[in-house]
Amino acid sequence: MEGLKSVYHVEKKGALNRLIREGCAKYPQKGGKCIKHGGTQTKKPCKEEGCSKRAQKGDKCTKHGGLQAKRLCEEEKCIKIALKGGKCIKHGGSYTKRPCKEEGCAKRAQKGSKCWKHGGNYAKKQCNEEGCVKRAHKGGTSRKPDIVKSIRTI
Repeated sequence: MEGLKSVYHVEKKGALNRLIREGCAKYPQKGGKCIKHGGTQTKKPCKEEGCSKRAQKGDKCTKHGGLQAKRLCEEEKCIKIALKGGKCIKHGGSYTKRPCKEEGCAKRAQKGSKCWKHGGNYAKKQCNEEGCVKRAHKGGTSRKPDIVKSIRTI
């Protein structure tokens, strides 16, 4: 396999191997080559004659009646993607798992069924300073350790 060399892209999850043919920087498919140079697609193509798009659920692309893996909003005639609660934002769906129990607040609930602003607790420690409700940084206070040290010595 002359003309092939391995290149690594370092990502958070690790290295991703990519083969590059001279003048081609596409990712290899089955057979170690890109589709243009003789590799085959790893996913099935649409079963509609003359269509080269990838098949979704139902062995057809979305244009020819295949279903997307994502759920759509439960409201009639709405084609937006459903969020928590089976509905889109417009129809009452939510991005969060549990909203804050405080009336009119849509922020995510923490421990205590309320958001941080309304008295819920994060798993992280709270500031040691009297009357402070912020999260603690290193040193146990909501302020940076060097600032606290200089304030306490005054």
